[in-house]
Amino acid sequence: MTPDIIVVGSGMSGAPAAWLLSERGYNVLLIESGADISPAELPTASIDWERKRDSEFNPVAAKRKNLGDYPVDDDQSPIAVCNFNAVGGSSILYSAHFPRFLKPDFTLKSDEDLAVNWPIEYDELLPFFEMNESIVGLAGKVGDTFYPELKQVFNSPVQLGKAGKSLAGGYDQLGWHWWPSYAAINTDQTMKRRLKCHGLGPCNTGCPMGAKATAKNTYLSLGLEKRVILMSEMAVSKLLINDSQVVGVEVVDRDKQVHNILCDKVVLAAGAIGTPRILLNSLNDDNARKIIRKDLIGKNLMMHPLGYAEGYFVDKIDTEKGPQGAMLYSMEFYRPSEPVDFKLGFMMHALRGASPVDTVKSLYGRRKLKFGADIYQQFSENYGHTMGIAIICEDLPDIANKVELDHENLDHLGIPGVKVTYELSNNSKRMMSYGLKKARQVLVSAGAKKTSGFGPIRNTGWHLFGTMCMGSNPKESVVDPNGAVHGLNGAYVFDASVFVTSSCVNPANTIQAVSLYLSDKLDEYIRNAH
Repeated sequence: MTPDIIVVGSGMSGAPAAWLLSERGYNVLLIESGADISPAELPTASIDWERKRDSEFNPVAAKRKNLGDYPVDDDQSPIAVCNFNAVGGSSILYSAHFPRFLKPDFTLKSDEDLAVNWPIEYDELLPFFEMNESIVGLAGKVGDTFYPELKQVFNSPVQLGKAGKSLAGGYDQLGWHWWPSYAAINTDQTMKRRLKCHGLGPCNTGCPMGAKATAKNTYLSLGLEKRVILMSEMAVSKLLINDSQVVGVEVVDRDKQVHNILCDKVVLAAGAIGTPRILLNSLNDDNARKIIRKDLIGKNLMMHPLGYAEGYFVDKIDTEKGPQGAMLYSMEFYRPSEPVDFKLGFMMHALRGASPVDTVKSLYGRRKLKFGADIYQQFSENYGHTMGIAIICEDLPDIANKVELDHENLDHLGIPGVKVTYELSNNSKRMMSYGLKKARQVLVSAGAKKTSGFGPIRNTGWHLFGTMCMGSNPKESVVDPNGAVHGLNGAYVFDASVFVTSSCVNPANTIQAVSLYLSDKLDEYIRNAH
């Protein structure tokens, strides 16, 4: 098959793009650097799942050295880069918390005089949110005042359980907003290739039953039935560029053999770290002049700085049961009503408790676990007794926060790794401090006898945005509102690197909706060109 379009990356943005374009009749070659992992290989399918989570399934990119990984130097960042390179990408390990970005997130410049407005509007994305939520089988409940446009869900909410009900009561006592989590989890009935959630708990190490929607068991499964050809364990090292036209990609296989695959339309969907890496590695003194704002490639990296508050409950609240990261959330401080010393706001995201091994490690580290006759009682008095609230802070673009090629650290195929430079803003620091106080307040209201709070948490850099910013003005952005790279014909970017602001909610739903929207625009462009 000669591809009409090449899509690089099979994760949250690449798989939806490949599916939609194949639905529109294009032959799509989907290239993934990582391996195709079977459900039986996921950590949760094994008794030693916590060991696997800390080794080959470790989400921290700098610690994991799997096939498809590349060196990531994030020493110059208080937050470590987290991702996963495999068929399905980071969706293999995500928590499946699935809210949308909110309507005001797209107009920060107009509303708050901060950053810039998105060049696309929320209402333009609305049909693609709805398409995406139908395909993943969104679980939740209609009626949240923060999401008046959300009219339909396909599964009932993840059960709150004893912990969630206690926390909801705490919010109610304070008169604060809360809502059951929107989740990409099949809670009700068996869907195609996906069983019902059994509440095993550690969703962040993979769901062997497929109850959790991933890019692999939704869009990729659908796409492979159409015109999508998947090529895994193949790393795209660079775009092939002739003057100002993309003519294909250079790939390196696991045997370190280099191949050229020709195609005049290439969609980069390797994420806010991987996409600028490929494009920067593609540029030389000649073709770099064609890209109007090449100096912006890799710049304006945004994350979601995360603080963590934990409450200890004397009575067991069963926080070992149910999806770890999909219980309830609060948008009470999305835009605080009381005077604060920071801009914007945060989401409060409830988290269930630690695993058995993590519980033991935490107790031991705090000198709360003594070996001897009482060790099992000490464990049982803590396991299932703690609950956390993550403070997810909205980040703002800063050109000093960036991703660069690291020519001193090459991957096993000889391709440069990346160096990440990121500094936590004073605004985020003040926001997080305020948020941790509020989280501890609600935990006490819910019945916690002891609370603690700290942040930023280092190994939480899942949400990465902004390194290939989108804009209508080619002098101020890398890609246009249709995802096309300014000045480089045939090069497109459909992942979270095009985001110009970050919101404060988990981005998976919005990443996929944006990918579908931009894929639709590409189809429209091709049809009009002919």
